[in-house]
Amino acid sequence: MFKLNISQDDKLIRFTLSISLAIIGYLNSVYGLLIISAISFLTAKLNFYPIYKIFGFSSKKIHPSPFKAKVKHKK
Repeated sequence: MFKLNISQDDKLIRFTLSISLAIIGYLNSVYGLLIISAISFLTAKLNFYPIYKIFGFSSKKIHPSPFKAKVKHKK
């Protein structure tokens, strides 16, 4: 399917932004803000932002698996 590329911090910012834009857009009848709000909400909900993928960026930190075997170097 697609690789997740949004961190928890990024997700929180997107949810906050989408709620703020939805309120402002609704109160002022600015439908463009409602569309941007919906896109921001969807990207936060899906944990995937297509523009990040295009540029090869990810805000999600990758931690090494604790179960992966450690390689011992010979001296």
